Order: sequence, then structure tokens, then C-alpha cells
Amino acid sequence: MFSNSGEKSRREGDRAFAAKNYPAALRAYEKAAGEGNAEAMFKLGQMIDNGQAEARDPALVEYWYEKARDAGYRSPEGKLQILTMNDFYRTLDKAEEDYASMRKAMELHRQDLHAESAQYFKQAAEQGCVHAMSYLADNYYFGLGVEEDVDKTFYWLNKAVSMGNLFARETIEEYKEELEMMGE
Repeated sequence: MFSNSGEKSRREGDRAFAAKNYPAALRAYEKAAGEGNAEAMFKLGQMIDNGQAEARDPALVEYWYEKARDAGYRSPEGKLQILTMNDFYRTLDKAEEDYASMRKAMELHRQDLHAESAQYFKQAAEQGCVHAMSYLADNYYFGLGVEEDVDKTFYWLNKAVSMGNLFARETIEEYKEELEMMGE
């Protein structure tokens, strides 16, 4: 289990991140990480990795991910959720093969060929690609190339969360709020 040190700062970071105040989130996560909070270490790595910090630095991303892993950070489901660059390179060949559907889906998606891209997102999601799960959920939510289907939206988002995709968790909350506002 990770340390409770820095929990207050980590929560401040979460609130700032949810408000899309990335500089404040970064400062709060840095403070919490300095106090030994493993989850904040992981979130720092994520923010840098996703370009939400001042500079995208692969070495710094790996540094924070490794610190989080070494501090015992695991997802709420108890699965190790840190993939270092070394781990990534060892599995790159397998990933290339497994995610061919995702690449094709993104290519079609960029061309606004949503019916075709949805088929490839589904194939990639069924192969275990968490990013494809999120895209497929969005397709179902907005009716892009498939019929709108809230149940399928949440099925795929929850599956992505169970595999460690923290942004899918945020999307679930956003969609729930939107649906409540619409009275559904």
C-alpha cells in the first residue's frame, strides 16, 4: 500500500487537475511526491507524459513512473500499473502486432470515417487496447459510426478503468454529470 504522506497535497492536485488547472495540479503533485505520496508520483509522470507539464521529457516521465512503482503504487484493482520505457521497448514488437487495429482506427477516425473507425476501435478494444476502449466508448456516447448506446459507453469505459486507464474514470464522471443534467 502506498504512503498516506502527502495525501492532502495529492487531493489538491486532483482538484486542480479536474479543473484543468495543470500548473496548480503539477505544483500540488510535486509537493505530495516530495512528501512520499506514490500516487502523486505516478500522476506527475502521467502529466509530463501527456504534455500537461511545461515540457515533455521522456526521462522525467520514466523517473516518476519508476519512483511510483518503487514506492508501491498500484491501481485500485491492485494491479501494477506502471510501464517503464524499458518494459515498453521489450514489448514493442508484440504491441505493434496487437495494436494494428488501433492504428487503422485512428487513421479512419482522422478522416471522419466513423463507421469504419468504430469497427477497428472495437477490434482493438476486444484485443485489450485501453485507448481503443475509450475511443469506442466515445463513439457509442456520441453516436459516431454506431448507434448511441449509453450502456455500451459505460461498459467500455469501466473496462478501460479496470485496466488502469485513469482518464476513462474522469470521462465516466463527466458523462454521468451530462446525463444527469439532461435528465437521463
